[in-house]
Amino acid sequence: MGYYDDHYPSRKRKSKGSIFLGIILGAALVIGIISIGQMMNIGGSSAAQDEEQNDQEEDFFAGDSDTVHLDVTTDVTDVVDNVSDSVVGVFNLQNTSFWGGADGVENEEGVEAGTGSGVIYKVEGDLAYVVTNEHVIQGSDELEVS
Repeated sequence: MGYYDDHYPSRKRKSKGSIFLGIILGAALVIGIISIGQMMNIGGSSAAQDEEQNDQEEDFFAGDSDTVHLDVTTDVTDVVDNVSDSVVGVFNLQNTSFWGGADGVENEEGVEAGTGSGVIYKVEGDLAYVVTNEHVIQGSDELEVS
């Protein structure tokens, strides 16, 4: 058994009855959602809508074109605009020595060994605290954040 298995009590297997009940409930849920969708005509269209769409397609392919201005601003795009400045790139720089060089001294300049992203979660004066994944910074001699 692995490391994680040793620290947690073993789980009991589910009975066949509970698995069967889960399948029945899942099937009932799917059927209910499909029925509601059909009642609300979700994903469907009326004959008038189909005819209007065909007319629009014919106009488009006949060479008639109009300029359309579309505003795609939503609550999600507003949130992305507000938080995008807190997302940063993290560059893992590692000093290397190629077979120890003539004098066995490592290079002064770091070589990019990996990249990732991070999020600034706290700023205190000139310091910014960044959250990133451990594998992004693993083995680094220097980190560059942009």
